[in-house]
Amino acid sequence: MTNAPAGRFLFAVAAADGTLSNDEIETIRTLANTMVVTHERFIEAKLKVTGSLG
Repeated sequence: MTNAPAGRFLFAVAAADGTLSNDEIETIRTLANTMVVTHERFIEAKLKVTGSLG
């Protein structure tokens, strides 16, 4: 199992209100590091979710 779904899930939850703040991104970064989500996967997840925001 890859850690990509975990990263996307974290960003999707944070963006559920239609926005994604810098504080939320930094919290996700901390959680992702704890979950051993690679930086590459973190960025992929961030771009995927932020690209779907208006």
